[in-house]
Amino acid sequence: MNKRLLVCVLMCFTFVTAMGQTLIPLKKGKLQKLESFHSKYVSARRVDIWLPENYGNDSSKRYAVIYMQDGQNLFMDDTAYQEVEWRVDETASSMMGDHKIKDCIVVGIWNTSKRMREYQPGKPYALLSDTLQKKLSAEFKGAPLGDQYLEFVTQELKPYIDTHYRTLADAKNTAMIGSSMGGLISFYAVCEYPQIFGSVACMSTHWPVSLKNNDEKIGEAYRKYLADHLPSSDGHKIYFDYGTKTLDSLYGPYQVAVDKVMHDKWPNGHWTSIKFVEDEHSEVYWQRRFGIPLEYLLGL
Repeated sequence: MNKRLLVCVLMCFTFVTAMGQTLIPLKKGKLQKLESFHSKYVSARRVDIWLPENYGNDSSKRYAVIYMQDGQNLFMDDTAYQEVEWRVDETASSMMGDHKIKDCIVVGIWNTSKRMREYQPGKPYALLSDTLQKKLSAEFKGAPLGDQYLEFVTQELKPYIDTHYRTLADAKNTAMIGSSMGGLISFYAVCEYPQIFGSVACMSTHWPVSLKNNDEKIGEAYRKYLADHLPSSDGHKIYFDYGTKTLDSLYGPYQVAVDKVMHDKWPNGHWTSIKFVEDEHSEVYWQRRFGIPLEYLLGL
């Protein structure tokens, strides 16, 4: 074997082995667990790849891909926050079986102890006053890492997924979904990488960012960023939603203001914003309504 080729093969083997691959059977499909996906941009973390039941039946078939934040909450109760999973595998399998959505793979990206920083977009933060920046940095023990997180997803994770799985790699077939702070980073993803992400869902988006202060100046910064960076609606879709109870009770005025920006920038549609009366800020409610954004993004 060519020496250079041998070195490349050994490096790839070492990389994959270091991640510790494990196959986990689920009620619907199976889960490929990568225990520790290393990155030069952010901390190593677990990544789960959900493969539907028909994956492998046809070697020529390729799949749309959904990248989702808070991966530990998606597939199994025993790893989920408060032991309530989103039932992503059951919902996606049912909707695929009913021909409501494209056949897809779901990549669940686990969060880390730096979740609040990694899901916080950097450019809107830069528009804030020094005082507000200092408050947020003090609250979250550092500046935003949202740009680094998206570099990890786009420059390292997505190339790995597209190389090792039978994907449809174009933006039309690449989506991102997140809730709360995960909604913030999802909307940031389509603005910063519109050539990669064709659609995103932002569920119960935590527009206030802070968990201590409800400062409208932060909302203003996000709306200014959105107005200046929202890509063309051609080939893109954005889904927003929010509830009216617990933490979601704060979001109505923020989302209404964001919707005005969306109306101005995308008057011909390709986006939606839904208010779920009585829904709370929890996995229970995101589980219940997950099929709605899923069909909006990948509907047939």
